[in-house]
Amino acid sequence: MKIRLTTIVATGLLASQPVFGLNTMTAGELAEDCTGPSEAVTPTCVAFVRGFIDGALATDPRVAMNVERELNRDESFAERAYRTRLGQRMDRYGPSFFADFCIPTPVPLQDIVNQVAAELRQVADRNEPARELVYRTLRRGYPCEVPDD
Repeated sequence: MKIRLTTIVATGLLASQPVFGLNTMTAGELAEDCTGPSEAVTPTCVAFVRGFIDGALATDPRVAMNVERELNRDESFAERAYRTRLGQRMDRYGPSFFADFCIPTPVPLQDIVNQVAAELRQVADRNEPARELVYRTLRRGYPCEVPDD
């Protein structure tokens, strides 16, 4: 009897909890946090931009390493040359190079947040994923200057 009652109570508690999936923040939602009437940004805005950049810096080197590992399998001379060049570019331009933006150091995070806020004030599609707008802003504001080798 106790086991059955416990099972019923546990099932009821689980069933009553709302189920949350991974929701994509829209540009409109981010604009609420980044472009208020006082022009002040909220901690949520700063955290979103910082998280986007930190995510890129954390994953881009891993992606490049995975590409390099793939190329290492029975590679030709041309493939080996490409792999070497890949590593040199990442060393020279930083881990976000292959994401098409290169943030020089030091750049205050607030400067980047201000650029995102300015872009949000002009955004036409408020349903666009916020991550796409931040990515576009970074690529436009911090392009990788790559000399022709």
